[in-house]
Amino acid sequence: MRRALPWALCGVVGVAAGAAAWLGAATASSASPAGGGAAFVAQVVTVTQAAGTAHFTYSYASRSSNPVLASSTAGRGAVNFAERSLTTDGTDHQTNLRSSGLLPATAVSQTSTVGDIWIGRTNYLQMAGGPGGAGSWTSFTFPPDTFGALGPLATVDPIDELLQASSVEDLKVVDAGRADVGGTETTRYRLTGPACTSKNAAGALTVGLLEIWVDDQDRLVQARESETETISAARLGAVAARFPTAPSLASLAGRLVLASSVHLFDFGAPVTISPPPTVPMPVGASSSGGAIATARAMSDCLL
Repeated sequence: MRRALPWALCGVVGVAAGAAAWLGAATASSASPAGGGAAFVAQVVTVTQAAGTAHFTYSYASRSSNPVLASSTAGRGAVNFAERSLTTDGTDHQTNLRSSGLLPATAVSQTSTVGDIWIGRTNYLQMAGGPGGAGSWTSFTFPPDTFGALGPLATVDPIDELLQASSVEDLKVVDAGRADVGGTETTRYRLTGPACTSKNAAGALTVGLLEIWVDDQDRLVQARESETETISAARLGAVAARFPTAPSLASLAGRLVLASSVHLFDFGAPVTISPPPTVPMPVGASSSGGAIATARAMSDCLL
């Protein structure tokens, strides 16, 4: 899932990750499938959606010498494409900065169980604490155009990048050979595209690679992406200027190596998702879904 990076970085890391994560250098010589790369990816998305439902596992990790930027999330979930509903549960490991009074902020490691439910445009988020106590749920409602063909599965990295790739001109899809994924025979493809930069370019992004594994029915079985991101002092300064009451962001600078993957299986198996009881959303809280909208709005290549 898209994990909650330090909140001030949503507009920094989210932009570059959403804008260019899927771009990479091809290492094989096979040409794109007939009809073009974007058409092929769109076909995979359409066939996957037509399966009706799927279960999946997911993982996301950011490695960095700066402990505040290092994190990992992994878990399981299920999606009902027809009802545009999704549920996940997993474990999140991250490091937060905490301070008391005038004392310097210290890094504190934290492990928590995270739950996420989407029904239509409504996101139910399980909280680690708050007015309802640990394990309680709160909800957010998003705009009508928040998701595309695969609905809330787009919140699971790197699905959103795959959906964006399906509309990119000159997209190249390179056949990297056959592979077994969890007992399913698939073909592995590498996606490459035209050069792309983010408008928020004060930092450095080493564009990574988006790979997909597709079964013989053209359903998406697995997707993986990787990239390297440098959060510079200049970028942090720009964020701080937008949030003058925020604590010092200097400790958030550093280099991240990001990797995410999702594995889909049990297509067509029954999936029933119901809304949980909720408590009012804490004042000042926000959802990581905002990073999706920010990434889309600030991309100068995919839109």
